[in-house]
Amino acid sequence: MMKKKMKMCVDISRINMDQSPKYSINDLVYRRLEVPIDKYGNKLHNGKFRQGDNRYEVSVPRKITQVLAYSSPNPWRYILNG
Repeated sequence: MMKKKMKMCVDISRINMDQSPKYSINDLVYRRLEVPIDKYGNKLHNGKFRQGDNRYEVSVPRKITQVLAYSSPNPWRYILNG
């Protein structure tokens, strides 16, 4: 059985590389949380965010070490220290 190679179609008109990234290297930012945590740093039991939960880790600002460009509608990704 031979596998067919699939071609990925990228709509070039949707990719906007004209804008510069919002943040630059050595900027301090707050990391977005994947799961909700309480004010003591413990994960909450159900894993879903409620209305009043913090969605960012506000206790420790992190420094941007790299800015990466991708070919997507939101082209900029950031590598954080720590």
